[in-house]
Amino acid sequence: MRIGMLLDNVFPPDDRVAKEAITLINNGHEVFLLCYNNGFQKSEEKWKEIQIQRTKLSFKVGKKLLGLIFILPLFKIFWYYEIKKFAKKNQIEVLHVHDLPLCNPALLVKSKLKIKLVCDMHEDFADWILNTPLYTQGLKKYLKYFQNWKKYEKDCLSNCDLVVGVSEPLVNKMITDYNLNKNQVINIPNTPDLSTFDQSKIDLSIKTEMDSYYNVIYSGMIDELRGIQYIIPLIDNIIQQIPNFRLLIVGSGKYENELKELSKEYKVDNYVYFTGFQPIDKVASYIAYSKIGIYPQKKYKGIDETIPTKLFQYCAMGIPVISSDHLLPREFINQNNCGFLINFENSSEQFIEKVVYLHSNELKRQQMGLNGKQAVTNYYNWNSTVKPLINYYSSL
Repeated sequence: MRIGMLLDNVFPPDDRVAKEAITLINNGHEVFLLCYNNGFQKSEEKWKEIQIQRTKLSFKVGKKLLGLIFILPLFKIFWYYEIKKFAKKNQIEVLHVHDLPLCNPALLVKSKLKIKLVCDMHEDFADWILNTPLYTQGLKKYLKYFQNWKKYEKDCLSNCDLVVGVSEPLVNKMITDYNLNKNQVINIPNTPDLSTFDQSKIDLSIKTEMDSYYNVIYSGMIDELRGIQYIIPLIDNIIQQIPNFRLLIVGSGKYENELKELSKEYKVDNYVYFTGFQPIDKVASYIAYSKIGIYPQKKYKGIDETIPTKLFQYCAMGIPVISSDHLLPREFINQNNCGFLINFENSSEQFIEKVVYLHSNELKRQQMGLNGKQAVTNYYNWNSTVKPLINYYSSL
């Protein structure tokens, strides 16, 4: 099949998009990808056999248009013509949309060209987006009164040939809320590729610097919803008991400057290290040299339908996790005895207790890490969880 993937972001580095595309290529399909340009990328290039085409519209301008999607139709109009041109040029047989925004213009192209459409829902999008800076900062918060993402989501998903979810609760929610046919929806958890998250492939060049600290790692996007701000005020108490403690933040995002300022305010900036964005193989190495992985995510409507890939990544590299007490992390951690759960928003002080406990109980920390690693090795890995997607495309 000639598959046209659509992403309203820059690429690389989206790990899920890369994993799906490479998996489908390895199973005999051709994959073309249409995405934004960050201003410094080529308009066309081949990346790991993925044939990439980028729009002239920048990512920053595109996101501003997305925020106005229910007021001005410019976002939909632009992407409709871009997708149609892309599909015709590459003789696309199936459009595969990553996340909700591009689904509406893709549906119009599907109808026009009589091709199939897959919508790959990376999260509970309609609830998640209302809690992002797109609708929470300054005057942007008033845009909420004009949005109708739930209706947009229902209209889109009801007309797709296949909908992909990242968890059973999300799949069940979409089936129930939008009256989707069960055969129309599959679950592909965003689990790690064990060929990348492999202890034998870690970057030895960072070993000396990392070994000097008791690293507690957060990896992923940096924004206010991630809850990292709950950890920083606790660091002064932790270093009284673990002098070489360090909060290692691997990733990037607009909220990074606020966290740096918060670290200075609490006079712990020497104990917080920001690596900036790192490629996925380097992320695996940073995790491997850390002692504990954290997920202090804030609560919002829809969070119980998702589980972050970082939890699986931490476990793949054999370290225990300390996570916010949301539904799917709770089930995973309790089932596999691979970490602790905390209500970071109301009782974040528990974090001090758990970190100190794992520091003092090396065997317990190692055992929890081993438990998580076995869970990921046995099932929660990409080769296991991607099979329904492979089967779908093989059936076309």
